[in-house]
Amino acid sequence: MGKENEYIDFEAVLNSLNTGLLNCQSEVFVTNYQDQGSVHVIGAPRSGTTLLTQLMLSHLEVGYINNLTAAFYKSPVYGIRLSRQLLGEDYTSKLDSEYGRTKFIQEPHEFSYFWKLYLDYPDFLQRTYDKNHRIDWKALKKTLYQMTLAYERPIVYKSFQYGFHAQEAVEKMPKTLFVHIERDLYQNAFSILKLRRAQFNNEEEWASIKPVQFDLLKNEDKYKQVIGQVLFLNFEYKKQLALVPEKNKFFINYSDLCKDPAQVIKQLHEIISVHKPLLKREEPSTTLNENITKIPQNIIEEFSKAEIWVRANFPELKTYNV
Repeated sequence: MGKENEYIDFEAVLNSLNTGLLNCQSEVFVTNYQDQGSVHVIGAPRSGTTLLTQLMLSHLEVGYINNLTAAFYKSPVYGIRLSRQLLGEDYTSKLDSEYGRTKFIQEPHEFSYFWKLYLDYPDFLQRTYDKNHRIDWKALKKTLYQMTLAYERPIVYKSFQYGFHAQEAVEKMPKTLFVHIERDLYQNAFSILKLRRAQFNNEEEWASIKPVQFDLLKNEDKYKQVIGQVLFLNFEYKKQLALVPEKNKFFINYSDLCKDPAQVIKQLHEIISVHKPLLKREEPSTTLNENITKIPQNIIEEFSKAEIWVRANFPELKTYNV
């Protein structure tokens, strides 16, 4: 049996497991509950979302979705309770990942199957303005609340699609916090090119989340695509966050995070721990390796031309300082 068939069989096992547990999960739901809050780390791919998530779960008393819990995407309450029982919670991240994917069972997971299910996303294309798009907010709210109760604390998620619906999410669940991280544009775009090579063995295939402006980019060269991907995603996130109260959003630059992670954790602690203290262990290191890549001059020139083209074709970017 080849690896491809093994992967398909495992996917089938996960789907069967989750389908079977889905209806049973309500048996362990708590009837009288209060929102513990949730934190959603958003940003363009390769912008530092994984590192920020790892730092938060290492230094704050928060729940999170690890690689075991993520297998229970239709029955996450079971996944959380099983993880807490088997793995415990005294874990500090190794701050290591491979293009956003982590290897160890206690490391954070994007939980993409869960978000695709509850946000009705058949693929990675943004649906904010799709008139046929419907989110069952009642079901999502109930599930997210029950998950925080299973952890008895706020949960940190890395949830790209959820950022496209930040305004409605905050309206439905007022204790929702969105943490938006940005990275130097060219460093971010160059890292996405490396992600393409790692995933597809070439740089021509699109990788990860697609902004609603995808049609503008899909037939253009790879440089316009990755520059546009970063700019448009940050635009869409900031457009949504402009519609939510200040207490429900936090902005951070990847470079600042690496220069002073302790300060960022302190700020997030002050925002999240409105109801109880959440700082659980020593502060992070004074500095972190920013992993600045020396981009070849010819690619910098292509990025520059691409940025000029994107901004000329979408002047709305400056509306939200993108």
